[in-house]
Amino acid sequence: MPSPIAHSLAGLIVYRACGQQAKKLAHPAGVALVAVVAANLPDADFLPGLLSGDVNRFHHALTHSMGFLVASMLGTFLLTRRLRSPAKPWTTLVGFAVASHLLLDFFTVDTRSPYGIPLLWPLSNRVFLAPHPFFLDIQRSANPALFLPSLLSSHNLTAACREILFVGGVLLLIEFVRKVVTGFPRD
Repeated sequence: MPSPIAHSLAGLIVYRACGQQAKKLAHPAGVALVAVVAANLPDADFLPGLLSGDVNRFHHALTHSMGFLVASMLGTFLLTRRLRSPAKPWTTLVGFAVASHLLLDFFTVDTRSPYGIPLLWPLSNRVFLAPHPFFLDIQRSANPALFLPSLLSSHNLTAACREILFVGGVLLLIEFVRKVVTGFPRD
């Protein structure tokens, strides 16, 4: 799985790709924050693992599936309707942000069994992984006491740099196209 760096950058890509529609929802910083949080949301499955003593126990399970994507979109739709906010653009933003997480994880080296993500759950429990993953895995300890220190390794630094170069490069390309080619303002 990529780091939160890649997922956050992907959330910003979704936000920027929404363009003028995102500006109609709320303050741009708030909309960007929602996109970043939604892009990282599937990794909330680490939290019960931290509490149970095995950080990886629930990781890459149901929150890394189309079922979770649909559930997060439905939850967003119902919440925005209740708050009398425009449901369709918020639901679309959250859907694309969560989908970006699944896409990045699909293209990441996975060194923990089962290898891949249950992309089609609840229709299938089969796990999927790209045959030639692009992103490096983030190595971490399953022990909650060692989890944070284990993230500080040269391997993880290399993985984060690759994420910044690639995903950050896509974000910069979007900014370039919006500003120079199409003349859209940067906000």
